[in-house]
Amino acid sequence: MVEGVYTALLTPFSPDGTKIDRARLAQLIEIQVEADIHGLVACGSTGEFATMSTAERKEVVELTCEVVDGRIPVIAQTGSPSTAEALELSGHAAEHGAAALLLAVPYYGPVDEDDIIAYYGDVAEAVDLPLMAYNFPAASGVPLGVDFLARLAGRVPAVRFVKDSSGDERQLLDLAAGAVAGLSVWCGEEALFRSALDAGVKGFILGAGNVAPRLLADAYNAARTADTDALDTATRSLEPLFGALADSAYTGTVKAAVTLLSGPVGPVRRPMKAAGGAVLERLSPVVASLRDR
Repeated sequence: MVEGVYTALLTPFSPDGTKIDRARLAQLIEIQVEADIHGLVACGSTGEFATMSTAERKEVVELTCEVVDGRIPVIAQTGSPSTAEALELSGHAAEHGAAALLLAVPYYGPVDEDDIIAYYGDVAEAVDLPLMAYNFPAASGVPLGVDFLARLAGRVPAVRFVKDSSGDERQLLDLAAGAVAGLSVWCGEEALFRSALDAGVKGFILGAGNVAPRLLADAYNAARTADTDALDTATRSLEPLFGALADSAYTGTVKAAVTLLSGPVGPVRRPMKAAGGAVLERLSPVVASLRDR
């Protein structure tokens, strides 16, 4: 699978939030491809998968793969609290051309480590695609530590990647240094973008890609070619955006930024909240500085 920066694609909804805005989604995908982003993730956390029906998640993945049409890889996030739903979504994503599957750990639970290994194993048996574990304990309530990831990768060889959104820089760097043989760590935290690049992390999945895909791709490409000046320039330009995302409701802020850049994308679905006035006031100059970048 192609390495690089993958945008955790937002899901645009109709103005009342009840339907997927298919035309706007297609437009957003084209913006990403034209910006030379390395890949896309459909129905991730930024894509509000937890507020979507199974049919809606299938619709988004299918449309994303259709519009991309093989130009860049698409990873489908097919995790669920229900193994049956995860299997249904994973089979559908494989059928429609996903390059890999990202699976959120079953949340609410409770599940133990053996349950999680069985969950990934069931998907691996059903679908012939590489799998990416998702370490996001703030959302799932289940931290995936290095020792557990070693067990998981040993028991389920299809798990070849882990997206780390834990914010634990030490673990990220340990994994980047090869703490688990054969497991590639992907960074899911904007705050760790530069340190992860410097450590040689080969993959990133970031909601910020909805706002600044070209800058993120440029920074990654500069790091891979050891162009320090270009890397410094790109990362400095990204810092205000990263700060704005860190200081407010993440998905609502991403949607507000994209609305300022290229037009409405519909609301975030409740119970999540939209970006408030103070956030918009801070965000407006940040977005203005990123136009045409």
